[in-house]
Amino acid sequence: MAEIEFTIPTVQYGNAKIRMTPEELYDLSRKGISLHDIGMKASEFLVMITEGFEAGKKIDWSASRDVTGQYQESPEPEPMPERTPAQEAEEAEQTIKTMLGATTVEPWTKTPAPSSTPKAWDNFDI
Repeated sequence: MAEIEFTIPTVQYGNAKIRMTPEELYDLSRKGISLHDIGMKASEFLVMITEGFEAGKKIDWSASRDVTGQYQESPEPEPMPERTPAQEAEEAEQTIKTMLGATTVEPWTKTPAPSSTPKAWDNFDI
């Protein structure tokens, strides 16, 4: 059975689709419901979805639930202790050794200047 599909853009790169068969569309028109009315109702739903989406963006979804299933506010994170640059360097070196498997960590130095010996591909005539 053939369907008619109306695609209406919504929030967050999504689309709302209204699908109906020609028979359903004809039945609606016999009841006095026009395409304009369908579009207005779709627009009303989209406004509610958009408002819900905007409200949902403000909720901290990472918060834990209590026994009743209600979300609780997350406690404020404790401030990070002050560290000296030497402590930060030591921590960074330890992280590099653990995560990348390095045995020693040397400071980065500027790469040497290119040698004056021409490369084989430098002498090609195109």
